[in-house]
Order: sequence, then C-alpha cells, then structure tokens
Amino acid sequence: MIEKPERIIGKTYTLFGNSNSTDEFYLFIDNILNQLFRKYKDMNLLLDVIRHSSKRIKNYRQLISENNFLKESESLFTSYTPGIKEHLRQQPFLKFWESVIRLKEWQYHMYMLEYALINRINREKFFECDVKIALLPHCLRDLTKNCKASHNGLDYQCKRCSKNCFINEATRILNENGIIPYIWMSANLRSTARKNLSEKKSLGILGIACIPELINGMRSCARKGITAIGIPLDANRCIRWMGDFNPNSINLEMLKALLRH
Repeated sequence: MIEKPERIIGKTYTLFGNSNSTDEFYLFIDNILNQLFRKYKDMNLLLDVIRHSSKRIKNYRQLISENNFLKESESLFTSYTPGIKEHLRQQPFLKFWESVIRLKEWQYHMYMLEYALINRINREKFFECDVKIALLPHCLRDLTKNCKASHNGLDYQCKRCSKNCFINEATRILNENGIIPYIWMSANLRSTARKNLSEKKSLGILGIACIPELINGMRSCARKGITAIGIPLDANRCIRWMGDFNPNSINLEMLKALLRH
C-alpha cells in the first residue's frame, strides 16, 4: 500500500507547487473554475474560451484582463510550473516542431483548467459508457522492480507484482469501479473506437499522463467521439522530458474522487 507520495519536481511542472502534497493544486484549480462559472454559465462555452485562450498569448491576456482573480492567481499558477523557462531555453530550434515540447508557461496554466473542466463535463457521461477503459503510463511503474506486466487484449496489463507501484494501486482502484486498466504501450485508439462503434457500444477512456499529453489525448478523444476523463501525473519525469525514467506518482485519492458516483 502506497502512502502519500513524496514531493517531486518534473522537467516543466510539479503539482506539489510549494507544498508537500498535491491536494492544494486540486483545490486551487477547482476554486478557479468555480469563479469562472459565475461569468460563464455554460461549461461547454467556458471550455471553448479556455481552449481559445491557450492558443495565442493575446487571447490569454484578454481572458486575464477580463477576470481580475486570474491575474491575482498568476503567482500561484507559476508555483506549479517552475521549470518551463529553463526548459525552453535548453531546447534546440529543431526540437520545437513538437507541440508539447514548446508549450509556454501560460499554456500550461490553461491546460490545467482545461483537463479539470473536461472532467466536470464528461464525468457522468463516462459512467454511462458501455465500455470503460483506462490508459496508464508505464512511467508510473515501480522502477526498482522488474515489471511483470504482459500483453492482454488491447495492451499490457498490470500483474500486481509490486506493492510500491502506482500502476498496481491505480489498477486496483479502477477494477473496483468497473474500468479495465491498460498500460498504454501500443494500443490504437482509432481502431478501438471503430470496433466499439461497429458493435454499437459507447467507449469511455480515463487517461493518466503528464499535462501536455493528457490534454492532447482528451482533445483527440473528443475528435473521435470518445468520452474522456483524466488525472495528471504529479510531474513530467519520463525519458522524453528528462533523458531517463525517474520515479513518478499520482494523487490516488483524487483518482478515487473522480470515480465516486
């Protein structure tokens, strides 16, 4: 059984901020959304506004200027994104073709709001889906053990070989809620969606990933007509960002809360 995860910092962000727990991040994001709902009564309209604001700095600045509490919250937002400026300085020019690599700090802040808002919009619809699966990143595994996960159907599945593995803990929680968990290594979402559509079954996906990848995945699901919800990794610490795999974590209590219905 995993206790509260230790404070970690990723290449560009950390949900711990200046705290020893990620609980404050989730409360902060919920509070920001609640304040935005006072102005934008329709959640889908607000989603359009947030996505629009994440595209260009002038759109973001307009949103900030129209909502003073967002301006006042910028310093707290930046406590969750301490590594972005240095990360961007280190990137070679040719690397910037990859969208997730070149995200600016203000875009991360909009992405943090976007994933949480999508959860609010899609949560009940997700539970109504005929088929519910979860895609877990292999960077959440216990790096001190030889992972025994094996391919089973759509993708790899956890064999519960380590008590100190976040994939093990997440798998248990997901199974208890009727969601089939996979460690995403090779699954093809397009063919999976097509198969369920041909069988007249609705598909729901719960994703766990670093913030840039989580938003990319949620948007991709929306384009394919897949209902998606998700939980962000506590930091981005995999080989893609840091050149090697480093221990990572998620807030398991927030995963439980998302699935509570």
